[in-house]
Amino acid sequence: MVLAILPIALGAGLTILHVRGERLLNVQTASMVPVFRPGDAIVTQSVQASHLRTGDIIAYRSLADPDMTITHRLIGREPDGRLVTAGDALHDTDRPFPARLIIGRATAVAPRLGRVLDLLCQPPGLVIFVYLPAAGIIAAELVRLRRSGRPAYLVHWRYATKG
Repeated sequence: MVLAILPIALGAGLTILHVRGERLLNVQTASMVPVFRPGDAIVTQSVQASHLRTGDIIAYRSLADPDMTITHRLIGREPDGRLVTAGDALHDTDRPFPARLIIGRATAVAPRLGRVLDLLCQPPGLVIFVYLPAAGIIAAELVRLRRSGRPAYLVHWRYATKG
């Protein structure tokens, strides 16, 4: 039963985040240790560049690879408006980037949740946490229908009529 509830709860949580304009990102590197570590997940909230302050931790798309997200601390702005960030555990700053690449400001850290997200993106995780619980729910429903004396393939629809 717990295996059936976990994907539903995770899906509901991700939907709520999406509706609120937030995203859940998976931490892959140790560039921001000790604030967050590989295997953690961070929640980011959409934000306009004008609302960012030095010291905020922000997520943005990489200049080199738009499919890669970087989450580092904002340490300054160039005169031309480009933003400068650096990882807390790194010695060098990142290349300045335009504000249009910002995804959002980090608002929360969920320790080790990123490991669960990684697992759910792999075939074994999908089988264990999605397909098996779904198959269990379907099997339980078929057993319930069989015990009720109705054929499992027969679906009854009742239409309410106003009289």
